[in-house]
Amino acid sequence: MNQVQFDYDGALRLARDLHATAQRLELLLTERDHRATTALRSWRGPHGDVFRARATTEDQEARSVVGALTVEALDWAQAWADAINEQNRRNRERRVQELSDARAIGERLVDLAVGDDSDQQVADLRYISVPRAPDFVPTGSLQRF
Repeated sequence: MNQVQFDYDGALRLARDLHATAQRLELLLTERDHRATTALRSWRGPHGDVFRARATTEDQEARSVVGALTVEALDWAQAWADAINEQNRRNRERRVQELSDARAIGERLVDLAVGDDSDQQVADLRYISVPRAPDFVPTGSLQRF
């Protein structure tokens, strides 16, 4: 069974970077919104209206980017968990097959009557959960069977 081709460390590093970028952008938006609100308190006239409309549009678009960055970070964390769980499943399956293949002829004859118990000789999989923001610390590791 093949190895899962996945950059485990890189995926969580990317998730952290994307999340940190989203947080920095959120902070900038909050500061910018405060400054725009302060400016618009006394700014009247057509230029004030144009500024208000542009500020509102830009704020909405930037908040959309914050949301997209956050979702992307969570998606990379999910991909990490999916990849590590798949590799662990493959590692376990490989070990079960090794045990089954190593059985003597007498055991194989018994297996025909009662079934192969190789699967029961290998520890169960431990499900690895999705790392959480903002640190995206690994919640498990590759399992050896």
